Amino acid sequence: MNITVTVDKNENNVVDLTIAVPSSELDSRKDSFFAEIRDKISLPGFRKGHVPKAILEKRFGPQAMAESLDEILKESIQQAFTEQKLNPVDAPKVSDIQHENGSIKFKVSVEVRPEIRISDEMILKLPIPKPSGVDITEDDITAAVDNERKTAATFAPLIEVRPVQKGDFAVVDYEGFLKQSDKPIEGGKAEGAMIEIGGGRFLPGFEEQMIGMNPGQKKRIDVSFPADFYDDDLKGKPAYFHVSVQAIKKRQMAEATDAWAKEHGYESLADMRAKIRAEMEKGSKEMAKEELRRELFRILNERISFEPPPQYITRQAESLMRSVERQYKGGRPELLRRLSEDGKTEADLNADVQERARRQVKNSLMLDAIAKNKNIQVTDEDVHARLDQMADESGTTCDAVHAELEKQDKLDDLRYALLDEKVVQFLLDHADIR
Repeated sequence: MNITVTVDKNENNVVDLTIAVPSSELDSRKDSFFAEIRDKISLPGFRKGHVPKAILEKRFGPQAMAESLDEILKESIQQAFTEQKLNPVDAPKVSDIQHENGSIKFKVSVEVRPEIRISDEMILKLPIPKPSGVDITEDDITAAVDNERKTAATFAPLIEVRPVQKGDFAVVDYEGFLKQSDKPIEGGKAEGAMIEIGGGRFLPGFEEQMIGMNPGQKKRIDVSFPADFYDDDLKGKPAYFHVSVQAIKKRQMAEATDAWAKEHGYESLADMRAKIRAEMEKGSKEMAKEELRRELFRILNERISFEPPPQYITRQAESLMRSVERQYKGGRPELLRRLSEDGKTEADLNADVQERARRQVKNSLMLDAIAKNKNIQVTDEDVHARLDQMADESGTTCDAVHAELEKQDKLDDLRYALLDEKVVQFLLDHADIR
């Protein structure tokens, strides 16, 4: 289509275009419309396919005009975007359609992806500090083994008759009240609760005041809620609890032996320790890799300055929010309740999600610009290799993984993720890490 375009670039990645299309294009489209409809309709007094154009124009003129103009607008806008190398991020807004001097003129306003200028000085030899990493010691492995022992531990009643001591597990009934009003504390009552004395999991001072109590003994324990307690109604307020000790128990942990390790799926205790070490070292490497990635993006954000399109940020924020809400069985209501418990508000959540979305969008656009600058591409071989990896990890076949991703319409997402990975690795390979 023969069109003329004038472009005016504004702030915030908004581009205004004025597009002119010859009126003959509209006449041609209307003629095509009438020719097509003539072969489909039957009117009294005329053979099918022989209705005069004048009658068709009188009856279908407005429809022909509307559909033809709509086609011209859509096609000419897309052509203008292609010719001007614009990448819209939202639907264009059309206005001021006029017929004058043998042409159709109209204005288009559209938000586009920002122009991101990349140079070698910006992205090569980035000074990234070497990650500190975590050295895995034998003590770390022993602690991990002990955690396994604690998880599998049993609790037996204390045989000897004595008071509660630090390290005991006391089985208690308790009920709490606010000191100023004697009002029962909501959720502050329990029966048969087991409290580790010295575990630090109850209110400050509560466990310490239980030391010396005997089974069957009742006692009032005075405490105060911390100033940063999650419930605003209880923050910093003094309270008291009526406590009754029902029993004292001791945690019984199995000895770390070959037999015990075999019960937990290992060939021996040495095999267990070796596999724990491998897993911990893998985690340490992942932490170091993530530390490198964070530092990389921090430097890129300092060197590459642009403002991400608001529409991209909005869509990403909506996606992030849905992802966060799916983590809670009760959906958004449960999420907001948990926030309240942590002393946060819905406004805090929205601000956090919005900032995360902005950061993710900017990082993604930077990586895409670097990929174009350095001609980094994802090949079919890259995709197949990742599909094979996903198949191995899920215990299925490559074809099954491909079919599932295709069903969920996520194959393009996989390519985008692979492209990001390749660009990040390229930048790290050419960075000055020390």
